[in-house]
Amino acid sequence: SSNEGLFMKSKINQEEIDKIIQERLSKEREEFEAKLKEANENIEGLQTGLDFREKQLKELKNDLKEANDKTKSEILQQEKIRESFQSQIRAIERVNEELKAKINRYKEGFGLLPEDAADGKEGVKNTTLVDQLKVEK
Repeated sequence: SSNEGLFMKSKINQEEIDKIIQERLSKEREEFEAKLKEANENIEGLQTGLDFREKQLKELKNDLKEANDKTKSEILQQEKIRESFQSQIRAIERVNEELKAKINRYKEGFGLLPEDAADGKEGVKNTTLVDQLKVEK
């Protein structure tokens, strides 16, 4: 009978221990669930921020690509303009050379070139066409 009393006491103690353990587990579960909920809210906030930053980054990359494409286009445009100017300059230089050659041929025809006078041909060194015509009269 004393063993039965001890058994009942130990059974009561075991029930109290189980009750205390259940209360602690329940409290820890509530704390864990509250922390988990807070962590999930933080993750959602961070994810929203990340999504926004990724969208900004994508827009900036597109803007950069557009700027690069525009710059490349402008550089090509400038190249074309520069090539056009160089072509015009070469054309003008060719015309100038042709005009110089014509002028020299006219001077030769009137005996006005200094090298002609040095050759002993008829001609007056360093004279104008008007001076040459006066000499011929």
